[in-house]
Amino acid sequence: MMLGRAFWGGVIECARWFSSGGFTLWGLALILLALQETDSFAAGAHARTIYALPLGAILVAVGALLFLQFGRAKRALLREG
Repeated sequence: MMLGRAFWGGVIECARWFSSGGFTLWGLALILLALQETDSFAAGAHARTIYALPLGAILVAVGALLFLQFGRAKRALLREG
């Protein structure tokens, strides 16, 4: 029984790091891409910046929330029994 919990705890930990890291890096890349926009008068550059900044911030927040929620799920799994 304990081996099953340890296994699923490891699965949750892998999902925690890969999913939250993926969303966070994707969001940071969008934010950096939007801040890198040098020619604000280029066609469509302003629109890309307007959409990329909030979307990047949302993705970073989703990554942080996933990290916290997977941590809570792992603690709850290991606490049972």
